Amino acid sequence: MTVFKAFLKNAATMKMVFIGYILLFAVMAVFNSSGGRQGEDIFVESPVYLAVVDNAKTELSKSLIQYLETKNYVDIVEDGIDELRENTYTGKYSGAIVIKKDFDELISSKRKAIEFINSSKDISSVLMGLKLKTFFSAATIVDSDGKFNIDTLNKAMNEEVKVEMLKSNSEVMDDENMKILNYFNFTAYISLAMIILIIGSVMVDFAEGKVMTRSRVSKIGGARYNISLYAGQMVLGAITIAALIALGLLSNMIFGYSLTVGKYVINLAVFTVSGITMTNLIFNISNNKNVINIASTVLSLGISFISGVMVPIKYLSSTVINVARFFPTYYFVKANEMVATQSGGVWKYLLIIIGFSLAYVILGTVIYKLKSKEI
Repeated sequence: MTVFKAFLKNAATMKMVFIGYILLFAVMAVFNSSGGRQGEDIFVESPVYLAVVDNAKTELSKSLIQYLETKNYVDIVEDGIDELRENTYTGKYSGAIVIKKDFDELISSKRKAIEFINSSKDISSVLMGLKLKTFFSAATIVDSDGKFNIDTLNKAMNEEVKVEMLKSNSEVMDDENMKILNYFNFTAYISLAMIILIIGSVMVDFAEGKVMTRSRVSKIGGARYNISLYAGQMVLGAITIAALIALGLLSNMIFGYSLTVGKYVINLAVFTVSGITMTNLIFNISNNKNVINIASTVLSLGISFISGVMVPIKYLSSTVINVARFFPTYYFVKANEMVATQSGGVWKYLLIIIGFSLAYVILGTVIYKLKSKEI
């Protein structure tokens, strides 16, 4: 019990650091709630204006036009290629499609059947290229010796549109849900920075001070000592979670959000444990206070940038995401997204975070024993 009390007493000396981080987080929460970063709702796919030149005038080409008309504005024109490029460049159309005269034969032989002119300024028209590939793939499937089953193709494309609409309804969040998601994502940075700095600093004080010496000469065994230490760390983690949740509920009252914290709290609690075990790993690697200070700033901020806390995951490169997968913050953000979109798979990400915690404990123990043998 002496170790547990001593840990909390030392942690209490850093209350101003704790308050400072909470105030920083409060400022960011207000900024987010009042219309700061909009996160992933910066782009929501919207109908585009397309110009289509149908040189084939076959049932298959009409089926393509019908598919394009389901979610877009389509003008059937007779313009030349140069005029289409000019109208696309000036913004009259988001894109233009020229269906070649031998359209059916080209599709059947899997050759280029259209000319697609898109505007690099309009991301929706870029995505249109993917939709065209979907149609061509479906058309190839229903092709039988150059004869296309148009009814089957139309049914398939209608189902594709329905699935797309259902996916859109489940994944696109309104402004309120997005801001709540942003709030809890940002807790990853603040909680990790606080935990590394406060717990790490207290651990360094323990290593340099009299508490550890007294514990070694007393009857307190190593296991009991570590349990008392972890208990103190978990209490500090619980206080951190409580402060962040209380701030969220306060924001809820001020801005009138319908904040449901249940699963978010579970995510944050599991992530906080991983932050504590990571801190102990860092301490076992180096019990230098300067290293702890650098880790609390650089490591927490760097991980947050590559894991979707500062920038939505969908805008990160595959290389950055592959690096982020080596840290629990990435899976915390993914779990929060599952909660926000009411999708399944939350527990899968939480189990991965728990796996990180166990790995940090094992690795930290191995490093501690190796360093103990050197002494």
